[in-house]
Amino acid sequence: MTRVPNDSLVFKEGMMLLDGVPFTGIGEVLDATRGLIAEYEYRNGLKWGESRVWYSPGVRFQQGLFFMGTGHGKHREWYRNGTLKKELDYDLGYVVRRKVWDEDGDLIEDYKLQESEPKYESLQKFRKHYQDILAREKPPLELD
Repeated sequence: MTRVPNDSLVFKEGMMLLDGVPFTGIGEVLDATRGLIAEYEYRNGLKWGESRVWYSPGVRFQQGLFFMGTGHGKHREWYRNGTLKKELDYDLGYVVRRKVWDEDGDLIEDYKLQESEPKYESLQKFRKHYQDILAREKPPLELD
């Protein structure tokens, strides 16, 4: 897969472009002293696949999955000390589950989207609208 510096991409009309063309590949963010600090997968100009960000080499900050430019699947965020801070499950951009821990690892928030919430009805409409694409593409929902 083609890898380019993320700052060589241009955001225009909702898409990332390389030389005026919607980009497919990986955009990398490099720091002169820390090395690779972020990478984002794109397809046809949209975030599509896995995105990862590090505090420093080997020290994770964020990791998440995207589909057609929106969060879809597992997303995680860590404290600098390596303790898991947040874990979210996205479904076509909607948070359907969120857990948050303090730096000691104690669970401080546990949210699950309820059918009684207005967002649930909107999510159902999105699912119906995108069902054929989802069936064909089978985007991953879990991180490695």
